[in-house]
Amino acid sequence: MDFKNFRLNLVFALLFLQACATIDKPLTAVEAPVSRDAQKQAQLEIQKPAKATLKRKIAIGRFTNETRYGRSLLRDSDGDPLGKQVSDMLMSRLVLSGKFLVFERQDLNKLQREQAILAGQSGSKKVVLDSSKKGSDDNNRDVRLEIGTESYENFRLIGVDTLILGSLTEFSRKATGKSGFLSGTKLQTAKAKVEVRLVDPMTGHAFFSAVGDGLSTSESGRVAGFGSKASYDDSLNDSAIASAISDLMGALIDKLNERSWRAEVLKVSGNSVFISAGERQGLKVGDTFSIKKRSETIRSDSGFDIELPPTTVASIKIVGLFGDSEVNEGAVGKIISGVVNGTDGIFVSEE
Repeated sequence: MDFKNFRLNLVFALLFLQACATIDKPLTAVEAPVSRDAQKQAQLEIQKPAKATLKRKIAIGRFTNETRYGRSLLRDSDGDPLGKQVSDMLMSRLVLSGKFLVFERQDLNKLQREQAILAGQSGSKKVVLDSSKKGSDDNNRDVRLEIGTESYENFRLIGVDTLILGSLTEFSRKATGKSGFLSGTKLQTAKAKVEVRLVDPMTGHAFFSAVGDGLSTSESGRVAGFGSKASYDDSLNDSAIASAISDLMGALIDKLNERSWRAEVLKVSGNSVFISAGERQGLKVGDTFSIKKRSETIRSDSGFDIELPPTTVASIKIVGLFGDSEVNEGAVGKIISGVVNGTDGIFVSEE
C-alpha cells in the first residue's frame, strides 16, 4: 500500500467528517434595549382598566325563507317556520354575547296583546257603525254593527340604534353512499346560506350586509347487517343554519360596535343631567361623556336630508345610576365644563 496515498485519504476523510459534524446555528434577532421610561410607560398602559364597551340597542326584524325548502301553503299566522328559526337563532346568539340590548320586532302583535293585558285592557277597541237597512221588518231598520280593530295607542316600543333584517337564501339536502355485498355507507349533507343586513331605523338606509355559509354532515354504515341504520336526520337542518349564523357573527358584531353610541338627555336640574342610559348599557360611576347639540338638517339636491355636525356644549361625569331593568335605567351626571340649556336637540355621546 502506498503510504502517501493512505495519509492523503485519511486527511480527506477527517475533513469530510468535520464538515458533516458542523451545524450552522440559525440567526437570532436581538432586540434593542428598552429605556426605563419606556418600560414605565408600558406598565402604566397595562395597569389602565380596559374601557367598557357601551351596549348598542338593536332589534331583530323580519327574516324570510327565500328557498323552496320547507315552503308550504299551510302556514300559521306567525309566518314561515324556517325563517323564524333563523331569526330566533340569531337573536339568541346576540343576547348570549352580552354586547347588546336586543329588542323584539317580529312578534309585535303578541307584544301588543300582552301589554294590553298588563294594562287591564282587551287589546282591541270597538268601532260602532249605524247601518240603515230598509226592509219589511221595522226592527231591521237600524242595525248597529260592532267591528273590532287593533289599538296601538298604548303600545310602547324602545327606540333602537340598528334594525337587523335578513333571509335564508340557500338551503339544500343531499344523501350519497356506497353499497357492497356485505357493507354499505350513507352520507347525509345539509347546506345553508344566511344573509343579513343592518338598517338605520331613522332613514331606512341599509348600511351593511353579511353572508354566512353553513355545512353539516352525518354518516352511517352497516357491515353484514350490523351497524347504524341510515335514517333521515332532522338535526342536520338546525346544525347547518347554526353554522351559517356562526360564520357571519364576527363581522356582524364588529360592524354593530362601530355605530356611534348615543343617549337622550332626559332632564337638566341645576348642575345635574339625567340621561337615558345606565349600568346595563356599560356605564359606571366616574365615566365622562360629551353633551352635544344637534345642528340643522339640510336637504341636498339629490334629495338626502343631511344633518350638519353637532356642537359640543358640555362635559359630564357620571355620579349615580338608577333603574332596575334595561327599559327604565338611567344615570345622573354632574356638569364639569360648559353649559346645558334644556333638552331640546341635546344628546349624550362618547368623548
